[in-house]
Formats: sequence, C-alpha cells, structure tokens
Amino acid sequence: ATVRLAGTRLRDIYGVELTGKCLADLEWGEKRRYWRTVYGGILASATPKNGAVRGPIAKRDFVTLFWLRLPLSDDGARVNKILCYDVAVPSISPYAAQIDQRAEVIAVNG
Repeated sequence: ATVRLAGTRLRDIYGVELTGKCLADLEWGEKRRYWRTVYGGILASATPKNGAVRGPIAKRDFVTLFWLRLPLSDDGARVNKILCYDVAVPSISPYAAQIDQRAEVIAVNG
C-alpha cells in the first residue's frame, strides 16, 4: 500500500515524508504487528477503526497518536483505499498519560 497524500504535519509525527512511500518500507519497529492488525482488520471487515498508540513507529515514543481509519471503495464492494486521520500529542500530556498503559497493546475499536 502506498501513501497517496500526507499532510506536512505528518512528517513531524512520523519523522519522515510519507507521500509516495510504501507502508511496508517505513521503520515500524515493534509497532509493525500493531499496524498490520489494524490495516488487515479494515481490509477484511470493511469497517472503520480507531485507536491510540504511543510511538506509532520506531524511535517516536515521545508521540502518542490518536488515529481514525476509514475504508473506501471504488466499486462499493472491495476496500481499495483507506482514509486516515491522525492527531498526535506529546506522550507527556495528560491525555497520553491516560492511555499509556493500554496503548502498547492493540487499541482498536471495531
């Protein structure tokens, strides 16, 4: 899967430019399984997912990411795109402190 368009603020969150990157090429580190489960679940169920994770990719533990993923389909049957919305806060914020314990486990609704 390739990122078609990523806002400039996502470069701050992820530490790299995402536009045009293949998701498999990112330095996921210990979060690889987390995101594979998230995206795989969306593709399999065609339902939206949301959650929160501390350190969305390797070397970004100072960021807590609140995320929303929405499945899209060109033909109304098969998910072929996923619209992503991310909000990042420093991991030392009060909001991040509330989720730190469960963010290391897959925090996906749906």
